Amino acid sequence: TGFHTLMIDASKSRPLKNALVGLNHHIQRARVASLQVPGRLAISLQEHRAILEAIRNRQPDLAERLLNEHISHARENLLNKLKMENKEIATPGADQAGAVR
Repeated sequence: TGFHTLMIDASKSRPLKNALVGLNHHIQRARVASLQVPGRLAISLQEHRAILEAIRNRQPDLAERLLNEHISHARENLLNKLKMENKEIATPGADQAGAVR
């Protein structure tokens, strides 16, 4: 997203940018899946705003902590979503809509 591109560009880190370009397809798929969880988009936007606010206020330690928390929350959210999908797939007798017969 624009926010993530802005953060990468602002880092002025060529190695970071190069590494993320190669992973962009996978990262984007993870973002799309994660944001399908109800409420995650609003939480993610709040986290983005807090990170930007810390950067604007020249609080690098806070910005770093908030960024790490955002990444951790996104990872946990995605893993929980994948676990739920696996449970739905593994449920015997479930049809394609997930209804149990």
